[in-house]
Formats: sequence, C-alpha cells, structure tokens
Amino acid sequence: MFNMQSKIPPILNLTEPKSVVKEIVDNDSWVKEEFTKHFSTDILRFAEVLAESFRWYPKIQALAQNEDEQALYVLGFIHGIFDDLITSTKLLVTGKVIPSGNLMRQALEGIPVAILCSSRKLLLISGKGKKRQPSVPVKYWELVKNIDKRVESYKAISHLELNRIQLSANKDAIDELKKGIKIYHQFSHPSISSLVVRVRETETDIAHFIGGVFNDAMRPKYKYEIEQRTNLCRVLPNLIEMVVTQLNATH
Repeated sequence: MFNMQSKIPPILNLTEPKSVVKEIVDNDSWVKEEFTKHFSTDILRFAEVLAESFRWYPKIQALAQNEDEQALYVLGFIHGIFDDLITSTKLLVTGKVIPSGNLMRQALEGIPVAILCSSRKLLLISGKGKKRQPSVPVKYWELVKNIDKRVESYKAISHLELNRIQLSANKDAIDELKKGIKIYHQFSHPSISSLVVRVRETETDIAHFIGGVFNDAMRPKYKYEIEQRTNLCRVLPNLIEMVVTQLNATH
C-alpha cells in the first residue's frame, strides 16, 4: 500500500506543452532525495566496488595504446560496460527503472562481446541460413568491426558458450550471464515488468506515472537492483584479467 510518508510526485498535465517541457528538463530531485534517504549505504557500496574494479582498467588501456587495433576495440567494450553500469544506476536513482534495466542488459551483453573480441585465435560461430549448418571459424573481432550480422551483440552469449572450452570460460558464470540477460530483456520490450513500474497504488486509486518516480512499495525491488549492479561490478576485474590474457597470447 501507499506510504503516506513518501513524497507526493508532481502532477503532470500532458495536454499542456509547458508541462511536458518542464518534465523533460526536470532533474527529478524529489526522486533522488527518496533514493538517497533509503539507499545511501547501498549506493555508496556500489560506488566503492565499481571504483575498486576500475583500478584494473589501465591494464587493458596499456595494450590499446600500442597501436593494437584489436585491443582498442576490446577497450571500447570494457569502457562501455563501466559507462552502462554508472548510467544505469544514475537512471535507477532518478526513478527510471525501464531504461535503467535496458542498460543493464547492454552491460551484461558487453561481457561476452569483450571476451570474444579479445581472442587472438579463430572462434566458431553458427553457420548461415535458417537450417542448421556447420559452425565456421572466424576472426571474431574483425566481424564485429565490420558490423557483420552473424555477430550481433545479442548472439554473443551463445557464441561464448560455443567457444567456452577454448576461451577457458566458466560454465556457471555463463549460465549466470544468460539468466541476467533474460531478466533484463523484459525491459527492452513492452511487458508486464515495464507496466508495473509505471504505477503506484494509493489508498483510493492507482496512479500512473511519466518519467521518474519513487514507489515506496518497490523499495525491495530498488534495493535488489542496486545490489545487482554492485555484483556485476565485482566480476569486472576477472573480466579485464581474462581479456588481457587473451590479448597477450601468441597470435
């Protein structure tokens, strides 16, 4: 039920252009205040873990500075994961759960993409055509560079699974990635999950929201989402170590 101690969100009249513009440029300060009040410790923990993980970033950055085009692409995907995590969390604490979840999916998909692109060896990808065809060996990062449809990012987790042994990738870790991607896939398309985060039950009605909102009834969900981002930060040192090892391998 609605907690009367929570702040009442501003009323938005979508029939008035001025009201729409005000919402677009609003910084959702009242939402941020609610998140800070309830989750300051969780947000700080996220920041601490991400900062600790980012201390590994220079390892891959150093390889990319040696005129190594492949390493430069891998660096770009690693950078993207950090950016997606921070931006996703920023969106979350402004009450924008749907785009926040969408970016979490992108961060999760960035992990297998970075691993696959870091391989100096040929990797297998599924053959072309609707019918099952034999897998073919390719230079994965070059296909990504050339925007080949066979290596679109949503296929990366399947390709990682296909090359798991050669890449020394942990099966349990891949399974966890698949699970996470499946969960956040719901925020990439209209779904029940995207519907429920836009409403809040009051004592007399159900309110629908535009833009950012803090729903007191969703506090356990918010806490879970911050923890998920913190946990993802924890795996990034291992990811960087893995791609650096791959890039340092003999061509």
